Amino acid sequence: MIDNVTELEQELIGILVIKPNRIDELVLPIECFDSKVHRKIVEIILKQWKEHHSTDLPAMIENYKELISKDINISDFIPEITSCVSSAPTDANFEYLQETLFQKYKKKLVIRQIKLFERNQISYEKFMDFIHDVNSKILFNQQKKVTGEEIYNMITRKSKRISFQYKTLTFFGNIQEHDLVILAARPGVGKTGFALNLCNFLSEKYKTIYFSMEMSQKQIYSRLLSIESHIDMKYLDNPQTDFQAQKVREFSDKVANKKLEVIYANQTLSSIKTKIIKEAKKEHVIVFIDYVGLIYPSKRYSSIYERITDIVKELRVISLDFDCTIFLISQLNRQGQDKPRLIDLKDSGELEQAGTAVLLLSKQDNTSIADKEYMNLEIAKNRNGRIGVVEFIYDKNNQIFVEKKGE
Repeated sequence: MIDNVTELEQELIGILVIKPNRIDELVLPIECFDSKVHRKIVEIILKQWKEHHSTDLPAMIENYKELISKDINISDFIPEITSCVSSAPTDANFEYLQETLFQKYKKKLVIRQIKLFERNQISYEKFMDFIHDVNSKILFNQQKKVTGEEIYNMITRKSKRISFQYKTLTFFGNIQEHDLVILAARPGVGKTGFALNLCNFLSEKYKTIYFSMEMSQKQIYSRLLSIESHIDMKYLDNPQTDFQAQKVREFSDKVANKKLEVIYANQTLSSIKTKIIKEAKKEHVIVFIDYVGLIYPSKRYSSIYERITDIVKELRVISLDFDCTIFLISQLNRQGQDKPRLIDLKDSGELEQAGTAVLLLSKQDNTSIADKEYMNLEIAKNRNGRIGVVEFIYDKNNQIFVEKKGE
């Protein structure tokens, strides 16, 4: 989540302007806004809504120009409220923003009192009374009462299942839009290859973003092109015939025309979220993150466990709050039994806890034939469907996974 106070205030103010129905749910006192300009903007928004039931910016200026000018310049008011509107793509974070700003305001008050105490300007008793008073302050959130119609629509609305090229995974997995799906395997097993098979198929229908923090753009597109064309990867940059060269060209265009964007630079959680929010305003987005351990931290953590836990929790919130489904790729511990288990998920138990489905990819024992591997995809956890194993054959030459048909 955003941690900068100015950005938090801007997003909250933007929500009040573009979603005025939220104004009646605002419980954060004006004095909790750190910026003088923001305090005045909120004051004017509330006054305009109360007296005119509108958040129209030109009307605010016309109606309250003198009131605004008493405390700040009009030249500061207009560009700042415009910036606030552009900072709020959705109202999904409305309650979170209020609570976060309230906690930051309380922290600021405490720091101020600590300084006074250190300078012997207040007694220990007064200092402790103040701390107790601040800690007891609660931001009461006035939740809107849900109507019977809203409850009925909520219960009867069918979730949208995501269909894959693999019928067994589609039916038994029952993975749905807004899920957070964990795809894990030990190093070198083929988790990126499997993720790219899903990505290549889903990008025919969905806007799809593939965040790759382990491979270059060329490596990712080479694999996608090989999956799409069935041409061995070793021949993509060295075609053996004119026909093969023509096919590489044709399928390059086909891959380019998919609803797919590959982002291959290092990413922070904030940059990933920003990109998802931008694209999810237009349509449902499928997101692949390869892989969780390489997401660059935006702040210091005391341990890898703490960092991964924070990241996974936030990604689950993103999948719920925004119009997206996230496939999060993770490594399994190198040590452990041959058959992977949920306990082998590396660095954080939150991967199992937050994931709506956990898919564990592994090689079958002693079943390799030439460059083909027989694979198990275990649906080890599934809130919406069944658990069990789906068998695949993995052709390393062209990176293609095909579902193994029953004998």
